[in-house]
Amino acid sequence: MNKVVLFGLVATALCAVAAYEFASDDFNEYLADELDYYSTMDVPIPKLRFRRDEEAVSDKCRYRRKRLCCAETSIEELHEKEKEIKRECFKQVLGKEKEHRMDPFKCENIEKHKRDMICVMQCVGQKNDVLDADGDVRDAEFADFVKQSFSKDPWFAEFQDTIIETCIDEAKNATEIRDTEDKSACNPAGIKLAHCLFVQTQLNCPESEIKDTKSCSKLKERIKAKLSDGVPPPPPFLHEE
Repeated sequence: MNKVVLFGLVATALCAVAAYEFASDDFNEYLADELDYYSTMDVPIPKLRFRRDEEAVSDKCRYRRKRLCCAETSIEELHEKEKEIKRECFKQVLGKEKEHRMDPFKCENIEKHKRDMICVMQCVGQKNDVLDADGDVRDAEFADFVKQSFSKDPWFAEFQDTIIETCIDEAKNATEIRDTEDKSACNPAGIKLAHCLFVQTQLNCPESEIKDTKSCSKLKERIKAKLSDGVPPPPPFLHEE
């Protein structure tokens, strides 16, 4: 099944990127899966983990995505819509030359790929017209993008204005506190928008829309725990064994 994106890599909290830290283990796992996915599409991305032999594992041992509280269809459709954009952005940021297999435990490698993924997400946001040439959020365009993306979820209308305002504020804050001395670094606003949209959507999901109460409760607990720790929460469609 497809993975959404909004937008990273496998890493621990050993290294930090200005204005946005990859401190969530769940987030890092998702980012690794995203890299794996696009590395099968002729994109030069180094493998960060060993794949299982597809023929050697049974169905019960295969990865399966964790259930979201709600809005799964809308998020899945957004992923499908952005496939080509993401492919283009991975190529644009990572280039055409294949890289050698990296050691995921070396801080300098982790740092480079974190920076790369922030740039990929800036590229995606710009191609979606929700970020300007500098990577700053375009308020009206982002609002329209969100409303259109979740138009099939009637419940979302009640919360959309608050969610949009919250995410715009978080994106602008990430931009303001980033290291401006590093001229090669991309704007973290795009990846902040992606995380915030997922978090706020799941936390505001009404009881009537929740299909798997147990899974949803665990997801919300994990999100709230990360928010209280001041680190980025996990994005959608993570995998569990």
